[in-house]
Amino acid sequence: MFELEKLQSMKVAKTFAAEDVIIREGDTLPCSMYIVLKGKVAVYKNYNKPEFETLGTLENGDFFGETSLFLEEPHTITVVALESDTTVFEISQADAYELAKTEPEIFFTITKHLCERVQTLDAKLSSQSSKN
Repeated sequence: MFELEKLQSMKVAKTFAAEDVIIREGDTLPCSMYIVLKGKVAVYKNYNKPEFETLGTLENGDFFGETSLFLEEPHTITVVALESDTTVFEISQADAYELAKTEPEIFFTITKHLCERVQTLDAKLSSQSSKN
């Protein structure tokens, strides 16, 4: 999906052990998004609460946290490393501006995938609406 080598050369990646929380729902900082470079992560809503829900898993090249980055809002999900040595690349707001200037094809790819997520969610909502 991304030219991960270019991203890795821009900034130091962070490595997590299995079961480490990478971001927690409700946290306001950092306002960053993350790209999985190695390993696998699980995405949860209401982590460790009675209404706990698993939303899915993400692997190499997948990303999360974009809502916080672009809207400057608290994280809406909790993401937990599923494997030892799970490595993610953090993109801060400053990094995003730099990425847009110096690596527009990567920034465009991120934007394209964000639009695909919105399109998928819209289709799900339309489908649920028509069932009701």
